Amino acid sequence: MPATVRFPFHTYKAKGCCKLVAMLVILLTWSCSEDKHTHQNDMSADANSLPDTISENDLYIQQLQREVLSIHDEIMPRMDDIMTLQRQIKDEIARLNTKKQAAFGQHMSQAEKQLQMIVTDLQQADEAMMQWMRNYDSKMKDKSSEARQLYLQAEKAKIIGVKERMLKSIENANRAL
Repeated sequence: MPATVRFPFHTYKAKGCCKLVAMLVILLTWSCSEDKHTHQNDMSADANSLPDTISENDLYIQQLQREVLSIHDEIMPRMDDIMTLQRQIKDEIARLNTKKQAAFGQHMSQAEKQLQMIVTDLQQADEAMMQWMRNYDSKMKDKSSEARQLYLQAEKAKIIGVKERMLKSIENANRAL
């Protein structure tokens, strides 16, 4: 007598189960081999059409996007420098202010004014980067290829401007300290 196999709520004879499993294995093997041949034909058709799907303009857009992000990635670590320099210059202003109050009274000295202008410049450079990052649209959804190209060219010019502003403010701050 065949062994009885118990599953929840049902009792099956092992002999009948083996036939069912064998039929499922054969069916799955057959269906997978059909899909494989169809899929290989589809893949070769896609491979033959690949050069047509990626245009030179699309490659240029990808290159532009890499350039924009590369400039961002190059200058982004300098944000820490900006924060550090702001703190150092504010500390220097406080030191001058304490020294001045002891000697001359409440009026801001020329040195303090210059340092405060440098702090403001650092803050504006920081805000320029933050604003650029908030406004940058990396997905460029619903834009034509030409619109993406123009957008990235404009963004490249903007991030170069942000980079120059940041580097100049860092240089001025270092010179002042």
